[in-house]
Amino acid sequence: MSCDDPESELRDDAAIEEAMRQRLLRLASFVAATIWAAFAVHGFAHGWGAYGAVMLACALTSGTSVVIARRAGSGMGGTYFSIVHLIGLTATSVSRGRLEPSVVLWCVILPLMAVLGGRPRKAVLWAVLSVVMVVGLAIAEPRGWLAAPVRQTTSGFMMSTVGLIVVVLIVGRFFDRHRVDSLARNARLQRELVHSQQLDALGRLAGGIAHDFNNLLSVILSRADLAIDGADVSDDRQSDLVAIREAGLQGAALTRDLLALASGSDCASLESLRPSSVVREVARLLGRVLPREIRLVTALEVRDAEVMASHRRLHQVLMNLCMNAKEAMPAGGTISVGVDNVTRQVANDVAAQFVRIRVRDDGMGMSERTRARVLEPFFTTKSRGTGLGLATVHRIVREAGGVLEIESAPGAGATFDVYLPAVPESSIRRQRSEARGPDARA
Repeated sequence: MSCDDPESELRDDAAIEEAMRQRLLRLASFVAATIWAAFAVHGFAHGWGAYGAVMLACALTSGTSVVIARRAGSGMGGTYFSIVHLIGLTATSVSRGRLEPSVVLWCVILPLMAVLGGRPRKAVLWAVLSVVMVVGLAIAEPRGWLAAPVRQTTSGFMMSTVGLIVVVLIVGRFFDRHRVDSLARNARLQRELVHSQQLDALGRLAGGIAHDFNNLLSVILSRADLAIDGADVSDDRQSDLVAIREAGLQGAALTRDLLALASGSDCASLESLRPSSVVREVARLLGRVLPREIRLVTALEVRDAEVMASHRRLHQVLMNLCMNAKEAMPAGGTISVGVDNVTRQVANDVAAQFVRIRVRDDGMGMSERTRARVLEPFFTTKSRGTGLGLATVHRIVREAGGVLEIESAPGAGATFDVYLPAVPESSIRRQRSEARGPDARA
């Protein structure tokens, strides 16, 4: 499952709505072409050659709008559809010698379809053209400027009525679908607003807690430094004190991130680094805290590419993923962390180099429903969970320009793949040359 950002979700919704418009437009064009063809057959059957020829031309022209709508989208197709039918309605009235009520109703339906299709400017244009056409025909009819009047038949009246009913049903279907989509979109925006408010409140709370916790870490780090500098400390104790100081430094970095989150700023500095070095660091730290029932295995690329990321935040991503894997295996198991270089297809089917960080466990796994919501803030399946661990991972990966993909099934464990864009070797050499200064470049 690929996890995109909210902007991508909105683009997907727009694409779905556009596809629905195209389908409805093709259906309307097909129905209209069928009605014109029926009128053509009706005209030729009654010996009205001119009228039948006009109706046949309208049927063929309307049928081509199906192809145009499929190839060019509902924007051009919708314009073509409306123009064809305005001309066809005018030709119908001229060839029949009278302005019929069905023609007036068609002129009302065309602007209405533009309104429901989310194109109010085109609706105004079609409404003006329809009014001009109706007024012109109303003036031309009593003056005898139209063709010789064709008598109204029962079959012709029934075809006009059935055609109008079908078009009204299509418009009603479109309106109902549009209303349902609008309600769903409003509900989604309301949920996002609630999540945003919850995150804001949590950020304020986390800022206060992080400030106090940072003071405690200052005391711990200072005492650890004093103990390390002591001359009577054994080698075993020395290594334990160094581990305490490293954990304290990581905790201080996390509190700085929390303070930055609470203040709305981003103090994380991006640097060119190799993810394998961060994996080794996290593995050393987790080796001391993971229970004996859980085994941590690392599989690192011989030489993984460098990425532009924050060391602290990448450390946080790995810690969150590994701790999430630990909680998914209450009876023990294996957590495997791997780093390798891969090639992925990006926009416009262009291949790009990425570094993949894969964290896999053989725990309980997730159902399809849980997997679809696992990255939502505050969503958790644990009794005491906060629902922020994986949501934070998703946010950090997205801000780094990466992609997070999840594969899981009940009883089959879970695999989290973090794809980070690789930095080209030329860019790395240029950055290092600039860091050494002009003398080194010379």
